[in-house]
Amino acid sequence: MKESDNTMMKVSRLESGHSLSRGNRFAERMSPKKLQVAKISIPPYFRCPISLDLMRDPVSLCTGVSYDRSSIEKWLSDGNNTCPATMQVLDNHDLIPNHTLRRLIQEWCVANAPKGVERIPTPKQPVELQQAKVMVKDISEGFMQVETLRLLRGLATESDRNMRLLLDAGVVSALVSIISSEVKAPGVLDILDGCEEALGLMLAFSNCDQIRQLAAEPKVLDRICWFLSEGRLDAQIYAASILESLCSGDEDVKLKVGSTERVMEALLSLLTEHQNPKALCASLSCLLTICSLRRNRLRAIEAGAVPCLIELLLADTERSVTERTLSVLEVLCMCADGRAAVVKISKAITAIVNTLLRVSQAATERAVSVLWSVCHHAPEKRFLSATVEAGLFSKLFLLIQSECRPATKRQASELLKLLRETWEEFLPKDDSSIIALTIVECKLVGKLNTRQE
Repeated sequence: MKESDNTMMKVSRLESGHSLSRGNRFAERMSPKKLQVAKISIPPYFRCPISLDLMRDPVSLCTGVSYDRSSIEKWLSDGNNTCPATMQVLDNHDLIPNHTLRRLIQEWCVANAPKGVERIPTPKQPVELQQAKVMVKDISEGFMQVETLRLLRGLATESDRNMRLLLDAGVVSALVSIISSEVKAPGVLDILDGCEEALGLMLAFSNCDQIRQLAAEPKVLDRICWFLSEGRLDAQIYAASILESLCSGDEDVKLKVGSTERVMEALLSLLTEHQNPKALCASLSCLLTICSLRRNRLRAIEAGAVPCLIELLLADTERSVTERTLSVLEVLCMCADGRAAVVKISKAITAIVNTLLRVSQAATERAVSVLWSVCHHAPEKRFLSATVEAGLFSKLFLLIQSECRPATKRQASELLKLLRETWEEFLPKDDSSIIALTIVECKLVGKLNTRQE
């Protein structure tokens, strides 16, 4: 009865002119999809006073005003201690589900289904801290460990509130303990399953400071690297993604991971032994982060990274994989050993040139950067001839006239100058296209220089 009274009080407040006019103003700036819903006149008391969207999980504060759970949780987590609608100081932060209002919203959605309104599902009961502590204790003691870890991962991905709750329940220490446990034989499937699920849950928390501090400890880092090298495919993907997150912005961790035995080989095996897009992206992202250090770049090159990347470019892969592959190749070509490795591979030029103007603008810009690095620092006659034979010359002309970054146009212009003499050798001495080429080249380069000035 009290819940119903609170609902009616809220309805009375929100039917006031101030709240209604505020909702109308919001409807005018909504996205097209929401605007379609707004045109059928959503009752103002069904809107959250914070987001002004249709409430999906209405909850009431101690002031009696109802809000959508996600909106009010964010308001409170930002350190606010007042009711947004009334600005009253809150005696507590308890959120009471407003079932009556939710049922009214669901009935309204059903009634307006012919107009394109989808029914709002009944929200799941939020996890409480005590429940989270019990589940964390279960995974620590090995009781239904795999099932509980999967449940916790699902909860962590549902909302930020659940993530904060699990952190308060001590999930980080439990995960570190599970991952640090020794796996003495690959046949111990229960332990491997638990560790694999723990890695998946750790990945969900990989940006949290608690995880970053504990996971960067030598013993834990060694275990993550072990799973990258010896684990099953899912464990390898989780480990590569976790390492990429841990290495972001931390030079010491990058150095430690790069110097760990078999890490580079394990990342490269993910590129060559599996055609799983998730595995490819996880490995390439980790390589890109680790190889920002010159020492790690040299280790990757010694491990055979360049041939693996070229083979990946020749394969039929997704756009995101091609872009990441070229990004890693661009980083490796920052050092002489990387450029020398590219020159040694006969198929490298064809693989790189074929990505120009074909995959995406990002891929084109990175491919130009790779070609510029190799041709500019090591302009071998054989390599330059190979680029011309692969059709680079004509693609560079098209690229200069396209919408791309000034830095890319400058690199393309310099490549044209380097390749001009080589290109002329493929034409008869009296070919008029040489004259035409000179004129066009002067115009394009002059136009480019004018823009840059």
